[in-house]
Amino acid sequence: MAHPAILVVDDDQVILQSFARILERHGYDVETAATGHEAIERCKNGSYDVALLDIKLPDMDGTQLLKELGAMRRDDQDHDYGVLQSRQRLTVPVTRGGRVRLETS
Repeated sequence: MAHPAILVVDDDQVILQSFARILERHGYDVETAATGHEAIERCKNGSYDVALLDIKLPDMDGTQLLKELGAMRRDDQDHDYGVLQSRQRLTVPVTRGGRVRLETS
């Protein structure tokens, strides 16, 4: 059985590496993209169960990226996209044991 696949899109390399490391430790297959256009190319060549998108990307707005990814949805996919949005900055403190606690600031 394949592991769930997650695409993380953020222009901050520290965030990309942190999320990838944490999610991979929990058994997910993770790919990353630093721009909206890179995310679109990855989605053309692969399929993801979840995409975590930054709202402020250097080449496009994250909400625009979400629309474009939704338009790429294939007929054989039986799921839709959902949106989790925070109006506050999210911080992700990680313990040495790899546990994650999301906090807003």
